[in-house]
Amino acid sequence: MQREHLTRVLDLELAKLQLRLDKRQGALQLDLNCRNYLVEKYDARYGARHFARRLRRDWKPAVARAMLAKPDEREFIAFIQNERIVVEALQ
Repeated sequence: MQREHLTRVLDLELAKLQLRLDKRQGALQLDLNCRNYLVEKYDARYGARHFARRLRRDWKPAVARAMLAKPDEREFIAFIQNERIVVEALQ
């Protein structure tokens, strides 16, 4: 799959997550390094479905941890730290 297709899958998965966050008036942003990291970790052997599942598997726990740590916050940002997705509240 080409990079532009992976970026579209990434955007679709982010939109799905954003719909869930909208119920709590929340918002999630990905910094550019995070977007690039996620797209670069794509393995062509497994295809787009695996890519989408991996995105959800990596995002959901990080977002949940951030929301539980800061329940009053509504805006979060995802970034890469030590080759892991980290989500923190925007200040």
